[in-house]
Amino acid sequence: MLCIKQLHADDFEAMEQIFIETFPRTDDADFANAWRTKECNWSLGLYYNATLVGFAITCKGETSTEARLWFIAVCAKHRAGGAGTRLLTAVMNAVAASNCSLQLTPDNCPRIINWYKRHGFVITKTMPFVHRDIPTCWMKWVSPPSSPTSLASTRTRSNSSIDEFELAVAV
Repeated sequence: MLCIKQLHADDFEAMEQIFIETFPRTDDADFANAWRTKECNWSLGLYYNATLVGFAITCKGETSTEARLWFIAVCAKHRAGGAGTRLLTAVMNAVAASNCSLQLTPDNCPRIINWYKRHGFVITKTMPFVHRDIPTCWMKWVSPPSSPTSLASTRTRSNSSIDEFELAVAV
């Protein structure tokens, strides 16, 4: 059974393994920095029978009404059936409860960007990224005026033949 709860220090090694599996080309220092600056109420783990199988690391943004999603990842064995959506929705609910918007910088992959768009994110800026030779976009989600606890029920799943949960998302 899958459940979502706040991440704890005991989860670090399992998160690191999921991180390495999901983001093989990303520097471990980025992960360590995200872990050090995380906001506990918004950083969540996805557990299967008490074993960590996914995580989302979120920190405070540039203002008191912004949050930033650094990483969201689900291990390969659990990347189907909506596990990533459940985790993202839980983060969005936690951020909305604090009256904050959620910002991220996804990998520049149309499928990943479209996955976020289907969950209510919009592109706010696109520009060259210093460390990459491709454009990078910034995305933002703002809680709708309705109750944040009903976010999951307001979204509809895409009828696309592409499995939107096949890969974890790097932000």
